[in-house]
This record gives sequence, C-alpha cells and structure tokens, in this order.
Amino acid sequence: MKKIWKPLGIAALLLALAAAGGCRGSTGEDSANGRSPAPSVTTAPPIADTVGPAASASALLSQEEALSIGKSHIQGAEVSWSARLLYDEPIEYNNKTTLYTVWVVEALYPAGNLERVYLDAADGRVLVHMDQEAPQVEDSAIQEGELQTPHSGNGSAAGNSQTEPGSGITREIPPLKLLVEKRDNGFSLLADPAKHSEFVAVMQSVESPGANKLVVHLIHRAAYFNEGHRFLLDAVIVNPDTGAFKIAPVADVTVDDSYTVGSIAKIYGFTDPEHLILVRPAAAGEGRTLRYDVAVLELASGALTTLIEGAIPDIDPDFLASGWMNRQGDTLYLNGYKGGQLWIADLKSRSVKAAAALFPHPWPVILIEASPDGGQFWYRGQADGNVIYDGAANPVFSIKQGAGMLNHRPVQWSPDSRYSVQEYTLDQNDENVLWREDGVTAIAAQGIRLLDRQGKEIWTREVEKNKGRHMEWIGWTGDSGGGLIHYYDLKREDGKPPLKLNSEYALVSTDHASPTPLQQTERLENMKAPEAIHGTDSGKLVFVDHEAGLYLVRGAEYNTGDGNGVLLSAPGDRQLIWLEKDYQQAMVTVYRYDPALKATATTRFKMGGSDFRLAGERTVFDSQMNYYYLN
Repeated sequence: MKKIWKPLGIAALLLALAAAGGCRGSTGEDSANGRSPAPSVTTAPPIADTVGPAASASALLSQEEALSIGKSHIQGAEVSWSARLLYDEPIEYNNKTTLYTVWVVEALYPAGNLERVYLDAADGRVLVHMDQEAPQVEDSAIQEGELQTPHSGNGSAAGNSQTEPGSGITREIPPLKLLVEKRDNGFSLLADPAKHSEFVAVMQSVESPGANKLVVHLIHRAAYFNEGHRFLLDAVIVNPDTGAFKIAPVADVTVDDSYTVGSIAKIYGFTDPEHLILVRPAAAGEGRTLRYDVAVLELASGALTTLIEGAIPDIDPDFLASGWMNRQGDTLYLNGYKGGQLWIADLKSRSVKAAAALFPHPWPVILIEASPDGGQFWYRGQADGNVIYDGAANPVFSIKQGAGMLNHRPVQWSPDSRYSVQEYTLDQNDENVLWREDGVTAIAAQGIRLLDRQGKEIWTREVEKNKGRHMEWIGWTGDSGGGLIHYYDLKREDGKPPLKLNSEYALVSTDHASPTPLQQTERLENMKAPEAIHGTDSGKLVFVDHEAGLYLVRGAEYNTGDGNGVLLSAPGDRQLIWLEKDYQQAMVTVYRYDPALKATATTRFKMGGSDFRLAGERTVFDSQMNYYYLN
C-alpha cells in the first residue's frame, strides 16, 4: 500500500474554518491587534525553504509536539499552557517580513505575565521568544453612585469596572479607543497603546449586504487578574470610504475559561442591511454563571438591543460547534459541540426551542454544514451516515454512500441552495485518497452526482475505473445553472502532497450531464464574457467563458486548498476583482478587470492581516482593520 500524505493539523484548520462559517465574511483571528506593554522579543532569521506555502505542503508538528518543544524553552512551574496553530503569520527580521505557518506556545503565570514562543510548524525551530509583563492596571476607590455600564437598559449586568473581592478597590479597564493611521493608499485602525495594556484582537470582520457597504469588526479584549479573566467585546462600525467609525460596547464579563465564550459570542448575520444579529455573554446571577443573549446591532446609530435574553445557557465546559442564520434573517441556529444540542431561535417571536435530535461532533472536526439559504443542513453522523435535515431539524434524505468513499464534505451546495453535488470514488482503494486524518478523508473523486433539494438524483458523471483519471467539482456558475469540473491525473512522492497533472476543464449544466470541454487561453482579454469560479476545496481561481469555450487559471495552487488566488467580486458585479499573494515578498496584488474595456488596473501593497475582503469597488480590507484603496 502506498503511503497516503497526511497533513498534520489540517483537521484543526477545517474546524476553525467551519466554526467561522456561521456568518459569511467572518474570521477568527488570534493574533493581537493592540499594543501590549513592551515585551522582550528574540527573533530568529528566516530560512527561505521552510516558509510560507512550502510549510503547508509538508507534515506539520502536532500540538503535543509543539507543546513539548515550547516547554523545553520555557522554565516555569504552576503555569497554564496552551498552543494554537496559525497560518500566514508575519515574522519580521532585519526589516523583512516573512509569512510562516507557526505553533504559538504560551505559558500564562499566576501573576498575569505571559511567555510566548513562536515555532516553525514544519521543523519546530524557534522563530520568536517573547516575555510580556502582567498588565499594569491602576487601582482607584469605588465611587458612589451607579457604575457607568456599556449596556444600560439592554439586559447586561456587567460594567466597565471590577471590584477585587475584599480589597475595596476597583480595577478600571477604559472603553476601547482606536487611532486612525492614514496612508497614501488607505488607513488602519489601531488600539491606542497609551490606553490599552490588555490583549486586543480582531475576532470577526463582516461587511453589510446593502449598497452602504459598512464594515463591522468584532474586537475581543482580555485582561487577566487573580480573581478571573475579563472578557470584553466591542463592535467597530467603519465607513470604508471615509475612515469614519463608531464603537458599540457589546459585552464585559468575568470568566474562568474564555474558550466557550469565544465560540458562542459572535456575529451571525443580518436581518437587513442596517441590522446585524450577534450573541453576547452576560452575567447570570451569583458567581460567574453566564447566559447568552441574542442581540441586534443597528449600524447607523450603534445601538444594541437584546432580542432574546438567555437564549442558551452556559454550556461550559462544552462549546459551540457552528451557528448560522437563514437567508430571511428570522431564524438563528446554534449547535453545541460535544453535547450536540441544536437551539433554534425564532427572532420574530423571540423564542427558542431545542431540536429533538442531537448533532454531536468528535474533536477536532465539525460534521455539520448549512445550505447558503440556511433552510437545510447536512450532518455527517457516525451511526446514520450523511443526512440532510430541514430548517426544523427533521431528516429530508440520506446521502448515498455506494461502494466507494465520499469526500470530507459529503455535499457542496449551489449558491441558491436548489442543488448540491456529491463527489465519490468507485471503490475503497487508497490510490483515490489525497489525505486522511482524524476521521477526515479528502478523496481524488472518480464520480460526481447532482442532487436536487429533495435528494433526487438528476445526473451522474464518472471517469473510467482503474485508468488513473480523477475529477473534482471546482465550483458553481453565478446563476447556479451549472458548474465547472476539473479532470486530472495524480503524481505521488513520499512526504509531499499529490500533484495534479494533465488538467482538463469542462462546464456542465444542471439540466443535463453532457459536459462542454474548454480550451486554455493565456489572456483574459481573449474572453468575451469572462466569469470567475473559485474552488473553496481546491483553492483554484478559474476564469471561464461559456460562449467562447475558454478557461484561464490564475494564482498558484498547491493542491491542498491553499491557493493564493482569491476572488473578491461577486457574480453580477461590473468588474472582476481578485487578489494574488506573493508569499516570498509578503506582498498582495489586487486586480480589477473591466470586461467592457478589456482593461486591468492593479494595486500592490504589503501584506498586513489575512482574509482580504472587498467593500464596494474601490476598497479592500483585511482581518487586522487595514484598509487599502484600489487604483
């Protein structure tokens, strides 16, 4: 049996991506955006052949291995250990920034000081070793009268001050203050280092769906005291055209463990372009018992109003697996991880009911994925296989397994949720496996099946068995009238991901299975009506022309889903807008192509954060509140 390439840690990445998928355009960022007290930092020089995408193409250290290496460099007793995997983490040495895949090992001491080691996830080399002192927080006497709270009248009992038990003193954490750093090509929002010694990070970034195109960043702040961990959230509403912003305090609670809170307290979607739905934690009675309220944020005013108080209880030590809203904006779904409880919140009647069935998940993967309209979801269960459920959590149909294997995503929904495609192999041969880990299998498919919303099979396409040919569904056309299929051969080498060779592309429609082969072109200008199709699984960015029968692939592709071509524009937009990342130079180039003029404008800038998104036609923003104006 040939060795199957196993990308250690990829399942954890799938977990992070799925958890962030509760709201389109959401991100989960762990790196700090604020400025902590000046840490002691030692940085190692980069090694060119172990950075950027190359690291993701080789076996990565496990979390246990990373912790073991980190502990060998950190000497301390009675510390709390943690390790997290970060992709595209910028490390600066001699004024040059290089992107690494890293394990960040942290040791939190009882006094609040923090020691952190950044390890190259491929070889365990220490890239950065830093010591950070405990936050210096001034003590002041409790003032008479009611404490100023960020949520007056909105059902929150948490204030912006905290009394240390038995001391008669109050620890003050100031309201979030941001500074605007202007540049010729845009601006950045930064936490004021003179005001904030606590940890500050961008937790999510979403853009409003209206013509207004406001952007909302959810900011997490954390301060560690002997009596507990302060967990604060603020929503920053930004006008990307002008740089104007307003800050809406969301939550301020004391917790023992922020993992559960961080998994639940998020933005989940919009009821309309001016109102978004989020879940926030609040104190519930004595001690540190929490509840979770569903709230609505009005973008124009920044006003936050509670819709459902105590929508779900505190589920610690469990946490949330996934959450999503339906397209109508009137129903919110929240799914517990290990326990598998599914809460369904009716935002109009302001009521919550628990589904009869449980949908648990084994670490480190998430087995549930909602359709784009939120009205259905598939669940990859252990006993009953792959099942599609409706919005009331009733089973609709089971996904056919057959003699072969299904992909780790049993179905891929069409954007309009009318159809789904299922990729499968014709047998259990490991030659048809791209990688396998922790119960997750990515296959080199030999067949694709199109299903309607009720599970009825519309058509099936297969390659010839035992001929070494494979196929994959790249993505859907903008009108959901069909999609793009990629045919390829595989070349395997020990220690490397399988290489896809001899590519052919074909368009296929939803009403018949006869594909239309495409011819490759080297210039976008050769296309009459180009359309961009971005493969979320493959990482490919492919431009196709239905009428001319042409295709063009842009952006390097590493066969691991880590393509560096990212589509920014949406179907129907006047221009095609995408970006390509240069990992070696840590630079990003944004392309704006006008099909009518057959002209391309480019904007190039230094890579700051990650997860770039478009606001309007002229502004790109990233996960670290950096905004870039396009040429």
